[in-house]
Amino acid sequence: MSSKWIHIIQLACEELEGLIGGEPTPSQPQPVPAPQSQIGGTSFLNGLQPQTFSLGMKLIDYAHSQGLSFNFISGLRSLDQQRQMQKNWDSGNRAGLAVRPADNSAHVTGEAFDISASADTLSALGQYALTQGAVWGGTFVPSDPGHFSTRKGG
Repeated sequence: MSSKWIHIIQLACEELEGLIGGEPTPSQPQPVPAPQSQIGGTSFLNGLQPQTFSLGMKLIDYAHSQGLSFNFISGLRSLDQQRQMQKNWDSGNRAGLAVRPADNSAHVTGEAFDISASADTLSALGQYALTQGAVWGGTFVPSDPGHFSTRKGG
């Protein structure tokens, strides 16, 4: 038998071995690693209304499936906390705030949370949240893209 045929038979055997459970051959598709995501600050989900907590969990699942990373940075607030945030805003201390905290905030009733992430991730999560019937602050004027709520009107 010529060396050409021996080589062809060897290649065919390697291919067959790869198909039946041996080592993968270069012609076999290699598994694609799942995208990696990191989610932080999940303690901010504590105390939220069940529907809002569920929205947070859906965002986590979606982020993991898409390889997106984000951090929860705010959830349930007391009325006193909300008023202090308003005072801070009004005095010019706006660190960590995209807009002036609302007088009638869904955070006080446990129907909202805020996250921080890249603009692309906020947009992807916001668009997903809208498909889930949620309110996304990225649609507000002025925009608050890190805000997610289950209360109509935000």
